[in-house]
Amino acid sequence: GIRDISVWLEFRRVLFRSGFGITAINAFKYDGSNYFAIGGSGVLMTSTDTISWIHRTSGFGTTNIASIAYASDQTEKYIIGGGNGILRSSTDSISWVLRTSAAITSQYNDIGYNNGIYLAGSSGGTVISSTNAITWTLRTSLFAGLTAVNSISQNNNVWVIAGGTGILNTSSTSLLSSYGNGGLLRASTDAITWFTRTAPFNTENIYT
Repeated sequence: GIRDISVWLEFRRVLFRSGFGITAINAFKYDGSNYFAIGGSGVLMTSTDTISWIHRTSGFGTTNIASIAYASDQTEKYIIGGGNGILRSSTDSISWVLRTSAAITSQYNDIGYNNGIYLAGSSGGTVISSTNAITWTLRTSLFAGLTAVNSISQNNNVWVIAGGTGILNTSSTSLLSSYGNGGLLRASTDAITWFTRTAPFNTENIYT
């Protein structure tokens, strides 16, 4: 009986070591020195060894943080996005500044960065881009009003965003693919113009 209790207590200790308690952890990121964990209720934790975690003030309050991106060659190196259209950026991962994100009120499900371009996609199907993480521009992704953007991927100059309704959108030079609700996927070489292709995903939910 005592042995069973000690095992259970050790499990509980490991489970709660991150500081999230029973709050959902939505995503992880590593910048080469620090690990980041984001989740529900505005929780943002950092660690240098994945053992000891420090709670950071995200500025999200109790709003869900759903996505995080890291831009090693930019001043605004860290971007987090979540519910109610909230985007925040940071130069040091400690102090976070609220950014204006094209009057979007839906949740940012994913954020990507590549070659000087930040890209964020929302549950309302909207996509916005930025070159500095401060000023954001609404882009025509053909997702808005149709389905959520669940996932963003990139390689060199090719971007891929994923959503729903069973349509596959890609390009002839696409090296990466990432999927979402119903298998809808679009690709771009500049994060502005997006291309559409048909694929046999029907309405299957594929998220990554």
